Amino acid sequence: MKKPYAASTLKRKYSETGIPYESRKKLELYLTACANFYLACSNDDAWKVIRATEKRLKGMKLEDILDFRLTNALFEYFVEQRMLQDKDFIPEAEENNGDIIDFLTETGDIGEFYDTMHFLTTPLCGRNGKFTRADFDSFINIFCRDDSFGHFILPQSDFYDDAGKNELLILNKQFFIKPNENFDMESEDIDELSEADDSYENLPISFNVEGIILLDENRVNKTIAVPDDIFCYLSPLYYTDTPQTSAMESFLEEFCDDPDESFSVMHKLVGIIRDPERKFNDDIQEVIDLIQSAGFVPDSKNGLEGMNRLISLYMEMYNNTPLPINYGHTATELMQSMPETGYPKRVVFGPGMKQLLQNGDLNPDEMKREIFESNLPFDLRRNLSQEIDRALAPGEEMVINSGGTVVKGRKIGPNEPCPCGSGKKYKKCCGKTAAR
Repeated sequence: MKKPYAASTLKRKYSETGIPYESRKKLELYLTACANFYLACSNDDAWKVIRATEKRLKGMKLEDILDFRLTNALFEYFVEQRMLQDKDFIPEAEENNGDIIDFLTETGDIGEFYDTMHFLTTPLCGRNGKFTRADFDSFINIFCRDDSFGHFILPQSDFYDDAGKNELLILNKQFFIKPNENFDMESEDIDELSEADDSYENLPISFNVEGIILLDENRVNKTIAVPDDIFCYLSPLYYTDTPQTSAMESFLEEFCDDPDESFSVMHKLVGIIRDPERKFNDDIQEVIDLIQSAGFVPDSKNGLEGMNRLISLYMEMYNNTPLPINYGHTATELMQSMPETGYPKRVVFGPGMKQLLQNGDLNPDEMKREIFESNLPFDLRRNLSQEIDRALAPGEEMVINSGGTVVKGRKIGPNEPCPCGSGKKYKKCCGKTAAR
């Protein structure tokens, strides 16, 4: 890990690159957003993000990209980093006076701030006009010595023996740095600590190397996904708006009258989902406790129904949220890109399986846990979980109609076509599974 440059050295070296001030600020946004969204990514993949996003922004107007969420994300970032001063709003203002920034922070008036963001739609410029990979490399090799930002840029050789000389890793500092036991993060400034020792060996912190390796292992054969809202991830409170997050928001609003509390719960839910060191099944009880803290308390009337709805909404949200461990892809996207596995689309439990569940010979909770942790397609995992619930509701025979909907009805004959749609006879398809 290289020692950070002094402010005067940074200023001189940035000037020597020939990259205009506006382009340097835009590059800082790119790298910070990459650190927040991916938690860790290489300089090669950061370059891919920049190229893809610059191509998408080409010809766009500021009003086309600055929606409310992005404006707030940028505003929070600039206020935190103090990269904008009064002089950015009023040319004759003093260099280091922050009164206007403080005023905007207190009032939430971002109209003036909006007017300063035109550089977002201005293409990146390099030493000779067009921004090239050589310009990016010269910038990032200086930027990695600028420790005033919320992420680290380290040589990949610190983690991998076969890494090349110029290969870098852009890391989210909050994910990468872990306080040692008894170290109070509230009483110490982690940024000041990081400047105190070139080797970091004497600091009361440790590095989450295992987390970096975990990300790397799970990203094998996965290409990087570049989201349209990459700049929105400058805000640590941002999450991608999807039908699944909207459904969870609506669910929370039914039980929580305070919008701020609902937003806080949503932010924590997304944090649980995006944490690469967590497993889905281990999160369920924490999610239930979190939702209950917001006012959702199941009663005897709708407790089971409400709880099943909560778990179903969380599963949908989990599978449709861009994850760092999937290099920005959602689980659903990865599943859809996989070749056909030959698994049946649906399974219907026969009387033998139902009897085992009803008698307690099979543990339904343990079965669900193994199903959720398996590599089966998501729809099949959900179907199996539903079948377990139906088996525990005695007196109901379930079949699947031609539209794929589970309904009450007669038992399926062994020589009838399997309702899963495979084209095989029931006894040679799902009936065989049910019999087992």
